[in-house]
Amino acid sequence: MSKRLNFFLVHLLCSIVIAFLLLIWVFNVWYPYPLAKALGVIDIIILLLIVDIIIGPMLCFIVYKTEKKTLKFDLMVVIFFQILAFSVGVYNLSEGRPVWIVYNQGNMDLVQRVEIITDDMKYALPVFQTIPMFGPEIAAVKTLGFNNESAEKAKSISFIQQPEKYILINKEAMNIKKNIHKISELYKTNEKQKVDNLLLKHADVQGWLPLRATTKNMVVLLNIDNLKIISIVDLRY
Repeated sequence: MSKRLNFFLVHLLCSIVIAFLLLIWVFNVWYPYPLAKALGVIDIIILLLIVDIIIGPMLCFIVYKTEKKTLKFDLMVVIFFQILAFSVGVYNLSEGRPVWIVYNQGNMDLVQRVEIITDDMKYALPVFQTIPMFGPEIAAVKTLGFNNESAEKAKSISFIQQPEKYILINKEAMNIKKNIHKISELYKTNEKQKVDNLLLKHADVQGWLPLRATTKNMVVLLNIDNLKIISIVDLRY
């Protein structure tokens, strides 16, 4: 085996291992299914994989010529830009990850890291003073009492970006139980078999709330008795 091919295969293998570890982390920790789809980051992940697995190793294969005096420098430049592009992609995934699922005026809002306003986080409840690193956690914002509906909506959207405005979700138990939707409503906008399969899988589901996200809205299945999120599912409402 030539040195050129050997270097290419080693580089490709290392790139595949790193990409595989990233996918495990992204889809199991930062964007647990189906939140990657809800936030529209699949294209970013695909682009990241193309750069890491295809473009980087192929460029190294192209520039690898043993007779070149600048071979080491050329390879270092290619690998540097591969690492740089990969790091930028991972940073964007980190900034876009969902950190809180916030009950807000009859909905569940998916709040991303980049949306959080951290100026007054020190005044938040202790549980909300640190931005979650290992998947989204649950919070609520207090139901407001404005007479003007548009003012209430604008205020509540602002509140979900400010952890100091968060309260524990059990503090909104009465409003959640008042606003929760019946499972039967999902049959109006989804295939019956798909809803039936979910109910068989999650027998303790008692109702649902809309999940609002940047790319695709979904459904949060809940157990009303203990205010527990059973699952987030890709259903229409």
